[in-house]
Amino acid sequence: MISCTHFEPDFESLRAASTRIVIAAGEESDGTMASRGAYAVAERLGKTPVRFPSNHGGFLGGEYGQPAGKPEAFAAKLREVLAEQR
Repeated sequence: MISCTHFEPDFESLRAASTRIVIAAGEESDGTMASRGAYAVAERLGKTPVRFPSNHGGFLGGEYGQPAGKPEAFAAKLREVLAEQR
């Protein structure tokens, strides 16, 4: 976890990227480290995170023992986000 929590993205390079960057956060993950990180990165990039259904692993169906996400709803939201124009 130390390497993960001490990493700082190159925000200047990310802002200059020609590709669209989407920051996502799970609707059920408020207050978790993953959610706080998503909101912090989005703020530094001048963006608003896209809220995805379920938790941090909302795309998973429970097959790995964690609380099951909502993979169908997650997939629908992902398709919606990918179809959006800049």
